[in-house]
Amino acid sequence: MATIKIGVTKAMNRLITYAEKKAEIQSGVNVDDEFAKEQMKTTRMMFNKNDGRQGYHLIQSFDPEDNITPEEANEIGQELAKEVAPDHEVTIYTHTDKDHIHNHICINSVNMNTGKKFVNDRNKLYEMRQKNDGLCRQRNLSIANEKQAQIRYTQAERAVIEKGQISWKDEIRQAIDKEKLNANSFDEFKDNMQENYGIEVKERGKNISFKHPDKKAFVRGKTLGNAYEKGTINNELNRESERTEQQTQSDRPKQVVRTNERPRGTDKNVEKRADVTRIEHYSRDNGDTQSVGRDTKPNRKGAKRNSKRERDFRRAFEKHNERTAELNGRADEELPDREQENVRDNQADIGEDRAEPQLEIELDGPELQ
Repeated sequence: MATIKIGVTKAMNRLITYAEKKAEIQSGVNVDDEFAKEQMKTTRMMFNKNDGRQGYHLIQSFDPEDNITPEEANEIGQELAKEVAPDHEVTIYTHTDKDHIHNHICINSVNMNTGKKFVNDRNKLYEMRQKNDGLCRQRNLSIANEKQAQIRYTQAERAVIEKGQISWKDEIRQAIDKEKLNANSFDEFKDNMQENYGIEVKERGKNISFKHPDKKAFVRGKTLGNAYEKGTINNELNRESERTEQQTQSDRPKQVVRTNERPRGTDKNVEKRADVTRIEHYSRDNGDTQSVGRDTKPNRKGAKRNSKRERDFRRAFEKHNERTAELNGRADEELPDREQENVRDNQADIGEDRAEPQLEIELDGPELQ
């Protein structure tokens, strides 16, 4: 996989000096790489464009798994320069000082034929990447956007698959897939890979590599596919651990917590009415009378009306007692205080918004004179 980065410089000579120091191979397009500084400056001076942006710095990096040589890398750099910067003076310096081979491509900002400056915008960067991918495909090198594939097969692996066989890389993939489900941590994952399959796991920064027991070299996780990179494996292990914990919690018996809070939906007005009127409810089991609520101050509004009803009711009740006593031929008797209180409260609970009725008492038996 060859990736592309581009920057701009106002000091072209300094850029070339840096690129030359570490170059294993260097070459030029439309310029002699030994005299690139002088020739590029002459072109800029000829068109009076030596100020400002003097050049562009293109970095072309190759994947170590592609096993590309410095000579091949430099040739690809030359072809890319001819495609993206025609009629510009360009030098290509191939470095091998890192774990991946890469080119430093220095492009003079001024076109040596027209004097126009090199155009560097989003469309130009897109064009560079497309040209770069095309050159990589011609040499069977991996492509940048293909590196996001969950499983990535090389040409050699495809040939093995076509024969109906399983490659050693597929054996590593299968072991990783299984241990991602079994392990609860990354350390446990590595131990399981070694103990169960003899696959050695090596970490280096954000990268992870695997060594098959029958092979001498390691293979990087990203070569196997995006699903086998270190970050992806870590994320899947964390998700699996969370699912296991949630399942454990769901299997535990639920504890019922009892509180003294009023259940949702309780009608608070029922309690208020019980406090005001001391509603009496009767037990169906033993017929005992129980009082619900407690005495509270009556509402001042309508207090006079309730008092008047109470007095009228008391007078009518006393009159009733007197007539009953006359009929029965015995002295006047008062009803128990508790019963009188119940009657008064029930009478007071009758709707306050109704008109006051005329109290009439009818007695069974012969009409009194």
